[in-house]
Amino acid sequence: MILELVGKEGELNVTEILKKNPNKQLVSDIQKYSQKLAMHNKGTNFEKYIERMDYFEKPNLLELRKKYSPKNIDVLARLHRPLDKIYTAKGSSVLYYMDSELEKDFIAKVSNVYEGDSLRQWNRKYWFDAVNYDPMGVILMEVGDNEVYPTYQTSELYFDVPYPEGRCFDYMVFNMPELTAAEHAKGGTDKYYRVLDDKSDRTIKWDGETAIVVEEFPNYFDDVPAITLSWIYDPIRKWYVSPDHPIVDALDDFMRERSVYSMFMMHHGFPMKYMMGMACPTCKGSGGRTGDTCPSCSGTGIKAKMDVAETITIKAPRSKDVPILKAEDIAGYIAPPVDSIQHMIDSIMSKYKDMHYTMWGTQLLEDSADPQTATGRFIDVQPVNDKLIGYSEAAEYVEMWELNMMGSFYYGERFQTAVVNLGRRYMIESPDKIWEKYQLSRKQGGSQAALNTLYLQWLETEFQNNEHEYREQYMRFLLEPWPHNTIAEVLAFNLPPLEFYKKAYFQSWLNQLPENIFLVKDYTELAAMRDTYIEGLGVPEVMPIGTVPNDGGVNPNGKHFNPALDKTLYQTAKQQTDGQTAPTN
Repeated sequence: MILELVGKEGELNVTEILKKNPNKQLVSDIQKYSQKLAMHNKGTNFEKYIERMDYFEKPNLLELRKKYSPKNIDVLARLHRPLDKIYTAKGSSVLYYMDSELEKDFIAKVSNVYEGDSLRQWNRKYWFDAVNYDPMGVILMEVGDNEVYPTYQTSELYFDVPYPEGRCFDYMVFNMPELTAAEHAKGGTDKYYRVLDDKSDRTIKWDGETAIVVEEFPNYFDDVPAITLSWIYDPIRKWYVSPDHPIVDALDDFMRERSVYSMFMMHHGFPMKYMMGMACPTCKGSGGRTGDTCPSCSGTGIKAKMDVAETITIKAPRSKDVPILKAEDIAGYIAPPVDSIQHMIDSIMSKYKDMHYTMWGTQLLEDSADPQTATGRFIDVQPVNDKLIGYSEAAEYVEMWELNMMGSFYYGERFQTAVVNLGRRYMIESPDKIWEKYQLSRKQGGSQAALNTLYLQWLETEFQNNEHEYREQYMRFLLEPWPHNTIAEVLAFNLPPLEFYKKAYFQSWLNQLPENIFLVKDYTELAAMRDTYIEGLGVPEVMPIGTVPNDGGVNPNGKHFNPALDKTLYQTAKQQTDGQTAPTN
């Protein structure tokens, strides 16, 4: 859509929009929704949302609850924790359909789009966070001095926007509070707006009747170069909502219950000290001293305070008929209502679990009965993976849209498209759990392909934060023949002798390698080094399995019998039971 500055009565144009604000209610609804989400995610204007509970709460207690109630920032940080996997999943790639020389230039541009951040880093810093609390905010492509880059524009700046078409807008009108404030500081009353349409990007000065173009730039993209942050369309509202939308009401309830719990603990969570009245040491319990009120006890005759270093002496009873006083008869503490406190804690935890299940479709299970060493893991990882796939697809769409906008700006028709894949190997399961599945699959005779998949999943999860160690372990896996089988099992395969010795002496070869060799050599070079090492052993031909008699002995009359190999690893490997003994040279 192209907006003329002035048009006919009833025709949509800049003047008409600034005068009548046709989508005022829509913008108000969007902003109210985002403000509540920002309160939950960032604690913004938190006190505004703490409301008095009529009948249950006195007005003066409301201010205390506003002051001391905990925010939901920590709650959403925990609920969002699995989302970290979106940008750390294994298997990501970006394909550019363009000339190879242009591709190098484009990659250099994409690697620094804003203040040193690459495009993906920018998305992770701005889009990935803001989509949760400002779903109808936009990523807007800005054009500078022969450059284009993404920016995040909050919905709080909207003056007028229509309902979105897909994730785009026919036009957008933003408030420009800084220019307006500067104008008012000089004594003026005019307001400033930024108007974007399919043709131009204009700064408008508005005095309430007349729109004046202060600055104008062409729109290089032929459409408003902006998309909504969120991909989740609400057909009732007819706009996009937060991924946290299903738990917004639950977050309100959770915040309220935690605030009540905090106030309860302040009122009733402290043990109350009590003590039998002791005679004031100054006035000896009389309450007076030299005709005046005792300054120590204020005339009560009772000792006002006890020092923690003091000892209370209890006189022994004068007869057996006088009961002996117990410690609790002299002093002690009245315990808080522990049962009530625990009930409130359980209720809060139950609400958190409900939100977690709503968001992820499963619950966390403690791996250990000891809370000091317990680590939470998902009972069922499939719903989590399904949810993460939705986030990954959204992140891919955003990055592809940005790349296509940037590519078309820089290279025109020489740029075709870009395809982004963020990977789907999220590594949700713990390394121990994957290792259990791998060992079970080995025991049950799983296929080599299945064992490869499980073992690689374990490697990626176990060493996800140590790239160097991961590379070394991965290269070992590639280089070891039959990595899922024991030496005894490989012996039964009746392989050619040289191939068997690659397995039998693999550990021996590893032991003599220099440190960090896996960081400087590739697979082809390492495989050649391994084969050279095995061949250098000068291993002679050995007796095939078929010539070994049934009694397990060695047949000295067999045509392949070699006395030099009698009782060597090859001829005795079949007798190994665990297959884990490291061979030696």
